[in-house]
Amino acid sequence: MSSEGILSPSEWRTVVETCLGTSQVDVLKISVGPLAGEFGGFLGDHRQVKVKVLVHTSKPPIGKELAFFLKRIPDDHPKHTEFVTSCGAFNKEIGLLSKLFNRFPRTSIPWGPECYFTRPDTLVLEDLIEQQFRHVPRHALLDYPHCAVFMKTLAVYHAATLIFEENQSKSNNEKFKINEKYPDLTYELLFAYEGTGKFLHLFKSSVDTLNSIIDLVPKYKDNENVLRKISEKLSDTLYQQFELSKPSKKFRNVLCHGDLWVNNVFFRYQDDVPVEVRIVDFQVVRYCPPATDIMAFLHLNTGREFREANEEKLLLLYHTSLAEELSKHGYQVDQLLPWSEFKESCEVYRAFGRIIAACYHHVNMLPKRFLDEHMEDPYEHERFLSENRAHVVAVAWEENDHYRGRLLDDLTELIDCMILGVESNSSL
Repeated sequence: MSSEGILSPSEWRTVVETCLGTSQVDVLKISVGPLAGEFGGFLGDHRQVKVKVLVHTSKPPIGKELAFFLKRIPDDHPKHTEFVTSCGAFNKEIGLLSKLFNRFPRTSIPWGPECYFTRPDTLVLEDLIEQQFRHVPRHALLDYPHCAVFMKTLAVYHAATLIFEENQSKSNNEKFKINEKYPDLTYELLFAYEGTGKFLHLFKSSVDTLNSIIDLVPKYKDNENVLRKISEKLSDTLYQQFELSKPSKKFRNVLCHGDLWVNNVFFRYQDDVPVEVRIVDFQVVRYCPPATDIMAFLHLNTGREFREANEEKLLLLYHTSLAEELSKHGYQVDQLLPWSEFKESCEVYRAFGRIIAACYHHVNMLPKRFLDEHMEDPYEHERFLSENRAHVVAVAWEENDHYRGRLLDDLTELIDCMILGVESNSSL
């Protein structure tokens, strides 16, 4: 693909100068190609860009090849373009990168990719793959080393929110909250009755689908009384997500990522051990307690047995890392998010993780042939996400042991703990 029509020569020059920190550079050649990988993302057209430059900060000048990740509003199909522009996710990420993240304090470790350029339809970031970062396979269940390094990084990202708010409160001599100053960047996109309705249709169809597949679960299917109780309560239980996604009136809120499944997390390794993390795709951020991100990450990317064995250690690691980062900026965790409050919030927002896992996994854990059939064409993509998907889920459930296992894990925990066990979330 030619670079023409994506960015102008002067815009590419801005990208290069921002990356290198100098204007003493000649841009020689720009090559734009597709981004490798399965299921790269529907809410943007993703490209890898290679730029050959000549840097004149030394004599003789030095030739370099720079690599960038480019995301833009897709123009491959009018239906695709309309979906992405109308749902608001792309605009939200552009706004965060250009108006807010660049005001956040510099933290002890990076938590996201460097951003070099934004305009309303395009953003250019550092290419994490060139920096030796990579995804884990989307079906993978993460082990403790992956979760541990992620928790440290997530804590630093959340700390940036707290530090920014506290610094702004001091400067303005009044309480500062990000959601009040930046309502256009922090509004709820996935679980809200307001807005364009794109994601509301998706959620409603998820509720319909999950109600339709409960009788696939062996432990429930032959018990009419249990099935009746599940049928009466499942929809209301799932719709708790709309309250759980709002800013809390009780717990401290931060700018949460909101979509922490493995496709939005990159790891870098040394001797096959994960040592660094970068979080990407800030399109559905929300302003709510850190526990929503933590519980979503754990339920989306680990199994129930793993969580029961390791959750306490990971929560302590997160909180310790948060305390360390805050301390480096002159703040104490006991004043901003004490352990007792944090732990209580995790108990409350465990429900958030359970619900989002069931809603996500029946789609994004589908075997590849189902995704190719239903997610590639824009018309079919929107139809598939807007209708009851039980017929597709039932076939994948029968065919694929891993898929069936993930959904069984999600559904039995959700139902046992939130319906048959009757857990309350009244302390929001």
